[in-house]
Amino acid sequence: HIECFKPGDKVRVMSVASERVLYVRPIDKKFQELLKTIEEHAEKAANLTDLPDINNTALALYGKRWCRAQILDTFETDSKDNNVLCFLLDFGVYQKYPWNTLKRLGYKYRAIPRHTFKVILADVKICNMTDEIEKYLTDMKKNNENLIALKVDLRGSDRYVELKREGETQTINEVIRQMSNMVSDTESCERILFDVSSERFYKLYEIYQP
Repeated sequence: HIECFKPGDKVRVMSVASERVLYVRPIDKKFQELLKTIEEHAEKAANLTDLPDINNTALALYGKRWCRAQILDTFETDSKDNNVLCFLLDFGVYQKYPWNTLKRLGYKYRAIPRHTFKVILADVKICNMTDEIEKYLTDMKKNNENLIALKVDLRGSDRYVELKREGETQTINEVIRQMSNMVSDTESCERILFDVSSERFYKLYEIYQP
């Protein structure tokens, strides 16, 4: 990773994993330079000739752009010819692909730092992801909104943040808390999220028990 963004920095949402887990990146022209470098490499890269190993990295086509992908799992070919699950490192997105559509990723390009961070919205408890919450969060991504980081709290490998939309007084955290249908006093809620390191991937079990 590049150096983590700080309070006062502006970020954009790259993907929404849950009602309190987002993938964001600092607003920096270097991110576009990174994508251009990867695409130029992909134009000359060869397609994979064998099913890739889990935790290996490759190049995958996301929309119309080539990007770096980590192999999370392999499985029997599905109805759409997909047989690998990838995590797109620079976009914070999980996507399935046929393995033979992926390209080789050179070691030099694997070492380029990532700009996209997994963050947890501070003081937002696990709840049910309602359509209203999903739309609220995904609209910020679709509209490429600039968000201001008011708080960045590092706890081990986790980053707890407080974010605010430009021009608004309420934080995103406050809005989500108001919109949430919280679990009842007697109900526990468990969700599995994926986090990816440069060497492996592992599951994070989030459990909320009042």
